[in-house]
Amino acid sequence: MGTLDMRREDIRRYNKQFVESAKLRGVLCKFYQVEEETFTDLADKHYRYKAPISMHIFFDENPKTRLLERLGWLVEGDKEVPKLVYLPVLDPELNLLTVSQGAKIDLFYHSLNKTVTFMVEDVRGPLQLTYYIAKLTPFREEMIPNNAEPGNTWLGDF
Repeated sequence: MGTLDMRREDIRRYNKQFVESAKLRGVLCKFYQVEEETFTDLADKHYRYKAPISMHIFFDENPKTRLLERLGWLVEGDKEVPKLVYLPVLDPELNLLTVSQGAKIDLFYHSLNKTVTFMVEDVRGPLQLTYYIAKLTPFREEMIPNNAEPGNTWLGDF
């Protein structure tokens, strides 16, 4: 017995099916792919993003423990469960999507009545050549004000 090897047409059909099901049952988001990654002197990562893509994805706010164990993302004793998203391999124009660490996702929370920005912390996939699973963390904006003097570190008001 050999392994299952899908043809190119089958892969494209499954990708279209995933995109269609995300439109029907998923949530609308703005996805920012990483264009360039740079490092500061203190090894902090800074990202420059491509133009956002408006697309539907599956958002899992409370993933099952078994899934997190299988992906290697379960931390024993951690009270906060990571949030996961399932992203298609193809964008709405059927171009290949690049999902990498540092990408941004804007999601609208109906319960909070506001948009919340997340950053991709880790990625698995593409699984079955159809979708990615990404682990999210809240996005942290730059905390340095525009009028800060060079060389001085601004830590905020205490």
